Parts: sequence; C-alpha cells; structure tokens
Amino acid sequence: MIVLDNVTKKYFNGRREFTALDGVSLEIKTGEYVAVTGRSGSGKTTLLNLIGALDAATDGIVAVDGIRLAGTHDRQAAQYRNAHVGCIFQRFNLEPEYSVIQNIELPALISGKKVSSADMTRLLEKLDIADRKNIKAKFLSGGEMQRVAVARALVNDPPIILADEPCGNLDEENSAREMDILDTIHAEGKTVILVTHDAGDARRADRIITLSDGRVVKDESNM
Repeated sequence: MIVLDNVTKKYFNGRREFTALDGVSLEIKTGEYVAVTGRSGSGKTTLLNLIGALDAATDGIVAVDGIRLAGTHDRQAAQYRNAHVGCIFQRFNLEPEYSVIQNIELPALISGKKVSSADMTRLLEKLDIADRKNIKAKFLSGGEMQRVAVARALVNDPPIILADEPCGNLDEENSAREMDILDTIHAEGKTVILVTHDAGDARRADRIITLSDGRVVKDESNM
C-alpha cells in the first residue's frame, strides 16, 4: 500500500519558490495499475519521484508498506529504492558505452544482488532483446533502448514499477509494444504507476488520477 497524507512539495529555483504538489492525499493499493495524467507542470513527475524516494516531501507523509520515506539520502530510503522500486524513464537513462547486459545489471550491482545467468536469459527473452545483449546501448533503436530500460527496472524483481512517460520518445508501433509490456507486468502482480499525457494509454490502467497545479482534481476507477 502506497499512502500520501497531505503531501506538499516546494522548490526554489534561485529567484522564487513554487509549489509542485499542494496537499495531496491518496492511497494506491498493492497490485493496482494507476495512470497519472495532467498538463505539463501539474506535478506528475514530482509525485513519482516522491513515491520512488528520488525526492523528499517538504510537508506531509509518504509511506509505502509501512515504510515512511524521509530524505533521499536516508539509508532506509536507499534500501527501499533498491528493493521496492523499478523506474522507467522517458529518456531511457542508459549508459551509452555499456552493453545491454551491463545496463540491465546496474541496479543489481548497486543493491549487491546476484542475478543468475538463467534469470538474465529469461528477462532478455521476455523483452525480446536476447540477440542484442552484448551490443552497446548507443547502437540500439529507440524501442530497443526502452525495452532495456524496462529490463533494468525489473532486474531486482521490485513490487513497484514507476513509468514516467515511457512512450514519449517512441513511435506508434513501439509505444503500443511498450504499453503491452506494462500490461503484462501488472498482470504478473506488480503495482504499476504510469505518468502519461496519452488518454488511450491511461485507459489501460485500473484507475486514473488527474493532477492540476499540484492538486488531485479527479480520481476515478477505470474498471
């Protein structure tokens, strides 16, 4: 269970303070598939960053399965990120000079987890990148890069997958493929939180949360 209780996040850009999230309270059940929508600047990515302990709330409480997330440099938050969260980013965030396998293994190396060759093979085959495993990331297509990013997010077998505009840099065919992969991940029992501006992609989720100016303005079931 993911719980946000009256969460506010403020930033200071050097000249003025602005509020990215303003008193947000919500719960996301274990195994739920949630789409977060809203215009640019509405607070979507900030919400993901707080749930992923990539950033810390200014006020309020963010808790996941009873773990209260405090600061991004807090040891407990780091342990939480390694064990509980897999992140998929719009810009892939791969190391261009690393091979596919080296990119996928990074979260496991950070957490000290050993990934067996059998588990790695299954993951590569699941995402249809087994034949690219030794290719440097800089030589991959956009669709291949995103599938590597998904594999990296899954390598530690985290219960929560955070996807921030994962189709933003993909063509229509690869976008559909990416969304099919997220559907499968959810069907396997993981909690999936998808930030998207695409109404069609959002409708794949069980629930759609709409943000505007850092506030939840709509929260509706899509079942």
